Amino acid sequence: MAGPTYRLTDLADPQLTDLQRAGLAFGESVDVELSVDAVLGAARDQTGLAAFGPEDFVERLEL
Repeated sequence: MAGPTYRLTDLADPQLTDLQRAGLAFGESVDVELSVDAVLGAARDQTGLAAFGPEDFVERLEL
């Protein structure tokens, strides 16, 4: 059974709604650092944890 077909015709000049434009503007205004140290630091700050158990996830996080 085939799924629905979508045709994207405005990739060069997207026609966005006001809400979509506001979302993009907000996303562009937020400074986010996604380094391993920044992510782990934020996790520590938000959870109060100093360690997260085995650190075998760090290699995947680096990707």
